[in-house]
Amino acid sequence: MLGYGVEELVGQWIYGIFRQSQADGTPYLLSENPIHLTLQSGTMQIGSDELFHRRDGSSFPIEYVSSPIHENDQIVGAVVLFKDITARQQVERMKDEFVSIVSHELRTPLTSIRSTLGLLASAGSTVPPKKASECSTSPFPTPIGSSV
Repeated sequence: MLGYGVEELVGQWIYGIFRQSQADGTPYLLSENPIHLTLQSGTMQIGSDELFHRRDGSSFPIEYVSSPIHENDQIVGAVVLFKDITARQQVERMKDEFVSIVSHELRTPLTSIRSTLGLLASAGSTVPPKKASECSTSPFPTPIGSSV
């Protein structure tokens, strides 16, 4: 995924090989890098919506877990498991767009109905009772003043 072979990574200082950055592309300072924090503090770090950068300079969104490796009560390394979440983000974006479109489509007719009912209510006594009841119950209101 990153464009490196195993032999290029084992035993290497990870920060000299590839970069991890925040979701907006801002690189971490070494002291704030979650993988570095695992190595320094010995605590597991879990994250999502961050970026890993490939050998060719391109990047992709990830979720990850960074766990320390202990040997004789010392931290000797870390295991980083990560997953490319590009496809999931695309599905979430499509879902959000769909919900937005459906919400708009549902609101548009409801606004028209509310406006019509508001006009009927404000007209009050000028609309014959029979016509007002037809307009408020029929899905296709009869224009005021026309006969059915």
